Amino acid sequence: MIESTKEDTLFNLFYAVFRRRRASLWLFAATVFFVMFFTYLITPRWEATTLILVEANPKRQLTSVPELSTPGPPTSPEVQAHNLVALLTGRNMAYQIVKEFELDKRLQKRKTDPDKPRDILKKGLIDVFRSPVLVLRTLRALKPRERDWVDEAAGDLVEKSEDIDVEVQTQVINLTIRGETPQLATDIANRMADLLQEKTLEMSRSESRIAYDCTRKELETTEDKLHLARVELKQFLEANVVGDIHEEKKQKIQRIEDLRLQYLQAKSGKEMQSALLKETRNQLKKRDPSIASSPLASDNPAILQMQTELSRAEIDLATALTEKTSKHPDVIRLEAEIERLTGLLHKEGERITQGSARSSDAAYNRLLNRAIELETDVSTADARLAALARSIKESELSLQELPAVEMELASLSNQVAVYEAMDRGLRARLEELGVLSNMSIDDNKLRVIERAHVSPLRNPDWPKSMIHFVVSLFFGVVIGIGYALFIEYWNDCFRRRQEIEQVLGVPVIGEIPPADGV
Repeated sequence: MIESTKEDTLFNLFYAVFRRRRASLWLFAATVFFVMFFTYLITPRWEATTLILVEANPKRQLTSVPELSTPGPPTSPEVQAHNLVALLTGRNMAYQIVKEFELDKRLQKRKTDPDKPRDILKKGLIDVFRSPVLVLRTLRALKPRERDWVDEAAGDLVEKSEDIDVEVQTQVINLTIRGETPQLATDIANRMADLLQEKTLEMSRSESRIAYDCTRKELETTEDKLHLARVELKQFLEANVVGDIHEEKKQKIQRIEDLRLQYLQAKSGKEMQSALLKETRNQLKKRDPSIASSPLASDNPAILQMQTELSRAEIDLATALTEKTSKHPDVIRLEAEIERLTGLLHKEGERITQGSARSSDAAYNRLLNRAIELETDVSTADARLAALARSIKESELSLQELPAVEMELASLSNQVAVYEAMDRGLRARLEELGVLSNMSIDDNKLRVIERAHVSPLRNPDWPKSMIHFVVSLFFGVVIGIGYALFIEYWNDCFRRRQEIEQVLGVPVIGEIPPADGV
C-alpha cells in the first residue's frame, strides 16, 4: 500500500508538470527574464571603507585659573565612538556631503533627464505607472509638487548608501559608503572621515574661543585695577609717613591678601564657566527648548548631597589656610577630599547624561554632558567663593587693633601685589588659550588608520549578477512547477484507470488509448 502511494505521488507530480510543460516553461523563462531585467535596472554600487580609531585624551581645563579646578574623568572611547557614529549618520553630515559632491544634481539628472540606457528605461517604467497622476496634473486637477532634491539625496545617502558602525569590542568606526562609481565612493568615505575630525575639533575650539574671550576681558579689567591700585598706593605714600609693621601682623595681612587673590581668581573662573554654561545652554535650546530653563543636574539628590559636602570642605580649607601653610597635613587632607568630591560630581553628571539620553544626535548628547559638567563646576565655584568670603571676613576682624594708617598701607601694598600676580597669571593663561584654540585637542582624538580606496577595475559590490541569475533559476523552477501543481490540484478529471477503480470500487473492463489528432 505504501509503494502504491509513493507511485501515485510521483506519477501525479510528473504528469502535472508534463501535461502543463509549455505553460511551466513559459513561466520559468518569464521569471528568469524578469528577475534579470529588474537586476539590470538596479543602479550599480561600489563600497568604500574608511577605518577611524577613537582614542582617549585627558580633559582640558578651560578656566582662567586651572589650578583651582579639578579635571573630570575623560569620556570613555567606547561611548564616544558610538556618539561619533550618530554624528556621521546624522542629516547635517548628509546635507554637507550632498552639497559638496552635488549628489542632488546627480539624482535630479537621473530622475528627470537620464542619459544612460538603464536610467532611461527606469524613467519610462515609472512614467507608465505614474501616468494617471501626470494626466491629472496636466488637467490641473492636481497641483504640481516641488521636489527637494537636496533632501531626497540626503535621505538616499543616509538610508541606502551608508553602513556605519563600531567594530565589536573595539573603538574603531567602520565607515562604509556605497557610490555610483568607485571614485565617488572612495571620495565620499574619505571626506566624511575628514569632516568628522573637523567637526569634533570645531566643537572643541568653540569652548576655547569662549574661554579666550573671557580671559582677555578679565585681563583688561585686572590691568585697570592694577593701575588704579598703584596710583592709590603712590598717593598714600606721598601723603603719609608710616613706620614698619610688626612681622606677625604683616604675615596676617599677607594671608588675608592671599585669600583675596584666591577669591578673585575663583570669581574669574566662575564667570568663565558661567559664560561657557550660557553658550552651551543656548546651543541646547536650539535642539530642545525645554533644556533652556530646566536645571540639568542640580535637582539630583546625590549631586545635592555631594555639593553640600564639597561646600563644607571648601569652608574648612579656607579656614585652615588662614592659620596654616599649604604644606600642612590638614590642608593637604582637605585638598584631597575636595578633589575626590569634585571627581564624584563629574562622574555622577556623566552617569545622568548616559542614563537620560534624549537623542541619538552625538552633538546633542555631547552638549548635554558638557552642560551638566559646567553646572557642577559653577556649583563648586560658588562653594569656594562662599568659603573664601567667610574666611576673609573672619581674618579682617582679627586685625581691628592695627592702626588705621598701617592697616591701609598694608592693604594697598598687598592689593598691588595681588593684581600683579593676577596680571601675570592671566597673561600666561591667555597665551595658552590662544594656542589651544588652534590645536586639535579634544576629549577624544581621532585617527584614520585606513583610508578608503576602491580600484576602478573592480566589479560593483551590488548587484551581484551571478547570484541574481542563480536566484532567478531557482524561482523560475519553483514558479513553473508550482503553477502546474496548482492547476492540477483543481482539475477533477480522471487520468488513469486506477483512479476510476479507487473511486467507484469496480474493475475497469477496457481502456481507449490516446490517439493523435483526436
